[in-house]
Amino acid sequence: MRHRVAVIGGDGIGPEVVLEALKVVAAAGVALDLVDYDLGARRYLATGEVLPDPVLDELRGHDAILLGAVGSPDVAPGVLERGLLLRLRFDLDLYVNVRPSLAPPVDLVVVRENTEGVYAGEGAPCAGARPTRWPPRARSTPAWAWSAASASPSSWLPPGPGDT
Repeated sequence: MRHRVAVIGGDGIGPEVVLEALKVVAAAGVALDLVDYDLGARRYLATGEVLPDPVLDELRGHDAILLGAVGSPDVAPGVLERGLLLRLRFDLDLYVNVRPSLAPPVDLVVVRENTEGVYAGEGAPCAGARPTRWPPRARSTPAWAWSAASASPSSWLPPGPGDT
């Protein structure tokens, strides 16, 4: 089975880290169809665009997005965080990080919601405040984490839109 993956190398060390990640995936024998996207500080500084609507629509059609580090001291704080990172997370309903770790005898999956800190209040840290845009499926995270804890590693990915 081939997976269609959007690759956003980003800035600074991002492209180097993404390249190494792709080497690991290839060594594991996973078949990928890659589509590169030039998003991050370099693009913003050159064009003034962070994440154009047509690009976001294209990203929706991929099975996954591999995202490297983004940012530059030449870009004002908040521009890329809100315009790229938070926009991807909110518009694509990416509210949870799943971090499996298989190091026998330990079989651990860390499930962390992206609903706190800068994720709450659409990018403005709001200590003690309730988020203004709570991801629609966030209430299902504890239930999903519980079921994943007792399932096989192949079920560690949260259901996508339209999955039952």
